[in-house]
Amino acid sequence: MCKSMKLQDPNFMFSSYSKNINNIKQDFEVRFQDFKKCEPKFALFTSPFNFDIEKVEEDLQMELIELQCDSVLKQQFTDVGVPKFYSFLPPHQFSKMIQFACQICAMFGSTYLREQLFSHMKRNKTPERSRLTDEHLSSIMKVVASQNIKPDLIKLSANKRGQISRKSKIL
Repeated sequence: MCKSMKLQDPNFMFSSYSKNINNIKQDFEVRFQDFKKCEPKFALFTSPFNFDIEKVEEDLQMELIELQCDSVLKQQFTDVGVPKFYSFLPPHQFSKMIQFACQICAMFGSTYLREQLFSHMKRNKTPERSRLTDEHLSSIMKVVASQNIKPDLIKLSANKRGQISRKSKIL
């Protein structure tokens, strides 16, 4: 039966869907209620040079004043963008701003990594490759995690040469 035919059917019960949609809407509002509380912090994080100093917590006010007065940092902010900008702040001068930025970034870092993991798993577990088991996925995840490891080839080759020379002495 076609969707449009269902909608024209006088026996079609919209009320059951309406209830489900309202439940979803309420759940959505509850889940994102925390973000509304954090909205001023997000505004400070994304535009520190335009933020009203009086709306900032007292421990950040002095650092924010110094930040807003620094034209070099303002240009740096324009050049590199929001998340990267905070890595250019001098730690001895802007320790509280850096700590604040780390707290905001930490809220989203774990979500990003989780999404990256699920997307990688989706690529590996497709209908064409349906024989992959959870054990295979676990092994793939270990390989992916080890891709960031940079081996010290000089040290490894020196150790290998040392082992070969010891063996030749024994023989």
